[in-house]
Amino acid sequence: MVRQPLNVSSWYRTKEFNKKCGGASNSAHLDGRATDINNIPQPLYEQFITAWQVICSIHGKVGGIETYEWGIHFDSYSDKFGYEKFRTKDNRK
Repeated sequence: MVRQPLNVSSWYRTKEFNKKCGGASNSAHLDGRATDINNIPQPLYEQFITAWQVICSIHGKVGGIETYEWGIHFDSYSDKFGYEKFRTKDNRK
């Protein structure tokens, strides 16, 4: 197995930058509560989802994961959007 560092492609965003990159107007990135990592191997997605769910639970956060072909979006602020429990959404084709 080749080991490589994780590549955080997005974290905190200003409103201007968020708009430029096509982010939602109420994105958790605007609050610094979302992170995108774009080089996670897809066979490891389930392990990352489980780990993030545990981390959010330990810290009392309603978090979420969205998976994409390019990587994973993590947030610790899904209650901002009305969620009451950890959420996952698969956006892969």
